[in-house]
Amino acid sequence: MDKKILLMFVIVIMISCCYGVIAPDQTFTRGDTIDLKIPCFNNGTYCSGSATCNLTIDYPNGTVMVDNQLMTNSVAYHNYTLPDSDVIGTYFCSTTCVDGGNTGYSRYTFDITTTGFAGEGMMNIIFFIIVGFAVVILSLGLSKGDPIFVILSSFIFIISGLIVYFYPLGYLSDLVNIAFAYILWGIGAYILIKSSIELLGGA
Repeated sequence: MDKKILLMFVIVIMISCCYGVIAPDQTFTRGDTIDLKIPCFNNGTYCSGSATCNLTIDYPNGTVMVDNQLMTNSVAYHNYTLPDSDVIGTYFCSTTCVDGGNTGYSRYTFDITTTGFAGEGMMNIIFFIIVGFAVVILSLGLSKGDPIFVILSSFIFIISGLIVYFYPLGYLSDLVNIAFAYILWGIGAYILIKSSIELLGGA
């Protein structure tokens, strides 16, 4: 049983470390005015002042947000101000640029999150995995009378509070997320202090 618990703990840590690998190209904050800037290069140098770029953006649900609209040529980059930024999720973009006789095409993504942090959605998933893991460890520690397991669960609860504090759950208000973080910290601190006292008292 101890080996299985150790394996579960290693898996959770690996998932937590890997979330940044799948981060989008850019991340913005919900509600902000977003001016999307795309660099334009032609044969290793910036595109000319006469180059044109057209942008298409799909919402996270696949519907069209921007349909083949002309971007503003700022020489080093082409930019386009998004019509809104209220929908959280990953947006899929494509840009086609024409500069003289040369044509270029690129695809990329960007995220809109509640905080502007990349990988927020993945962190939400990791949060629930870690909280579930903490509950499992606490239950095993109490059932086996093992204070080490119980103390370990307290640290996991505290880490869970840090995650929800810095990567809020997108469907909850900021106040609820902060309250959730403090509750988790309180649970972790209570378990840690109580278990440590009992462990020292039995020594």
